[in-house]
Amino acid sequence: SMFISNTSTTVLMIGAVLPLVRQLGRKEPFAQSLVIAVPLAASVGGMGTIIGSAPNAIAAGVAAEAGAPIDFIEWMLVAVPVALVLVVAGWIFLLKLHPGKLKEIRLDLSAMDEPELPQIRDRVIVSLVTITTIALWMTTPLHGIHVAAISLIPIVGLTMTQVLGAADVRGLPWDTLMLVAGGLSLGAAVTDTGLAERLASWLAFLTTLNLDVLVYAALALVTVTLSNFMSNTATVSLVLPVSVALMPGRELEMCLILGLSASCALLLPVSTPPNAVAFATGEIRTKDLRPGGILIGLLGPAVVIAWVLLISRFVF
Repeated sequence: SMFISNTSTTVLMIGAVLPLVRQLGRKEPFAQSLVIAVPLAASVGGMGTIIGSAPNAIAAGVAAEAGAPIDFIEWMLVAVPVALVLVVAGWIFLLKLHPGKLKEIRLDLSAMDEPELPQIRDRVIVSLVTITTIALWMTTPLHGIHVAAISLIPIVGLTMTQVLGAADVRGLPWDTLMLVAGGLSLGAAVTDTGLAERLASWLAFLTTLNLDVLVYAALALVTVTLSNFMSNTATVSLVLPVSVALMPGRELEMCLILGLSASCALLLPVSTPPNAVAFATGEIRTKDLRPGGILIGLLGPAVVIAWVLLISRFVF
């Protein structure tokens, strides 16, 4: 989920584990753990790169407009350790919360239909395009090509080689792309109209204690709370411009903290598309998502703030 949509990742992985889950049945705790673990790891894993989730892209865009740009590798230096810590924490938590009862599991694969693979040519092209794109993203500081320009390589390469046809292009998640563009536009409008400064003046009381950590924590919790009930993209678009205006000179840290905290909203099926995909299987209920949602919702911002403040002293 660091390099493709976390929703697509969830669909892929849920499809892989669902036969096992349904064979085990709802009474087996291990089955519940599998269905809950996939959206948790997909959402948290999406923190890892600028393209991993929409809030990341918006946060990077706001930081660049504020004069504090961050490249692909710098984002990964901050976000990947946080994602790994939260994934491991979620794994340990699920092991304790849903200890498996069975000592041995047998899955009969012979009853499953063999999937029809595409041609070797298509597989080779997809592999080469994927490797090239990721390699260019990872070496952005060396060649200086913008992340957005590199992102055109799969679109151009796969359509020119006819791996993707017109129907495939029409089927791309254009609504998600428009959501990101709309979020950036909304953030720019909030800033340019002076609304961000006005709202920031109402929140200025947070800075009176001269504790940056307190300001970061309060805004991160607001971001997580709102993201649980509305789109995390919309939340970041609204909250981030105000927060940046609240702490001039700390724009990059604020963008990183709030952008990453938005991916910690996992409390409800509507909190994030991966949760909705897992819930749609019918194998879990809303209450099954709450323990992990509370854990990541509280632990996530704390880990993000601590790591961002630590690494900002040495990297930025």
